[in-house]
Amino acid sequence: MTGIIVRGRQGGKTTELIRHSAETGGYIVCTDQRRARQIAEHARKMGLTIPFPLTAGEWQRREYHKPGVRSLLFDDLDQIIQGMSAVPVLAATWTAEEPP
Repeated sequence: MTGIIVRGRQGGKTTELIRHSAETGGYIVCTDQRRARQIAEHARKMGLTIPFPLTAGEWQRREYHKPGVRSLLFDDLDQIIQGMSAVPVLAATWTAEEPP
C-alpha cells in the first residue's frame, strides 16, 4: 500500500489502516494517547494484533525503538499536519513511488 485513503468520517479509514498494520507490522501514528488506546482497542475487537500506536509527538521526537519500526501508517494525517502548523494548512501533495 502506498497512498492516501480518502473517505468521509466513519468511512472505515482507520479500520483499513489496522488491517494493513496487522498484515505488515507497520506502526500506526495517531494524534494522541487517547486515540492510540482507541485504535488498539478497535484492533483487539477486530481480533487483530498490531503494534501499539505511536503518537504524533512520539514520532516527531523519535521516541520509539527505531530498529523495531519498519514502516509507518498515519491515521488522521490532516489533523497531525495541522497540529504542527500555526496557520491553516490548505493543501498538500503526495508522491507515490513507482514500483521497481
